[in-house]
Amino acid sequence: EVALKVDIEKGSVQGSTISFTVDATSIDFGKLRTGQSASQNLSIKNTGTVNIAVEGIVSGDDLFMGNLSLDNASWQSFIKHLASQQNETVKAGLAIPANYAGEGEKTGSVTFWAVAE
Repeated sequence: EVALKVDIEKGSVQGSTISFTVDATSIDFGKLRTGQSASQNLSIKNTGTVNIAVEGIVSGDDLFMGNLSLDNASWQSFIKHLASQQNETVKAGLAIPANYAGEGEKTGSVTFWAVAE
């Protein structure tokens, strides 16, 4: 028998803080037809004390899961490197495929998270 023990510390990475802000709480791409696209900018600021890599994950309607881009790349490929106190603009884009059969209002979300570099 081997006893196991761990003491978990929360809220810090090697004595430093990971913290960032996103200036938007929602993005409305408006009314779009098949074959059309729209984009909006949002700002991410590293407010912590370490350099970070920010990524995102999309959830919700399949339209967003398959067609949302961040900085002109699929959201799955998005990564933004930010030095401490650095602010960067991120372009969120949505392109409606020409063969898209859905209609009506669609909803989803993008969740950003960061890891220390």
